[in-house]
Amino acid sequence: MTAATAQIALETRRIPTRCLVVLGLCVVITAMTPLGWTLWTEIPPTLARLRHHQVLEWKPAGLGDLPLLPFWLIATAVAVLGVRWLSQQVRGTAVKRCGARLDRFTRSSSSRRSGLTGSTRGPRSMPRRSWVP
Repeated sequence: MTAATAQIALETRRIPTRCLVVLGLCVVITAMTPLGWTLWTEIPPTLARLRHHQVLEWKPAGLGDLPLLPFWLIATAVAVLGVRWLSQQVRGTAVKRCGARLDRFTRSSSSRRSGLTGSTRGPRSMPRRSWVP
């Protein structure tokens, strides 16, 4: 929540009030747990105890475990699809940027060749004929 609030603040250049309220509520709710503020300092020792007692639910997923093969296949598929989607988004944005630059360049270079200034470009700036030949 902190990262999302910071990102919104940086992108929009304003203080995201709703996000700050939600962030404050998250902090208050965390403090209301039985452990209070020590919740964050208790997590590493708790995980160490679970590892020491070899609780299966907290065992890290191994690459060689045959029953976990579907998990690894799905995880790989999600990662590949995510990378492909992201590359298409980046490529599409780059193409749009290049297209806008090319369009701007061709308009400015054609106006320079014809002797027109930037303010007289386009059909609306052409003088209209009031008579028909």
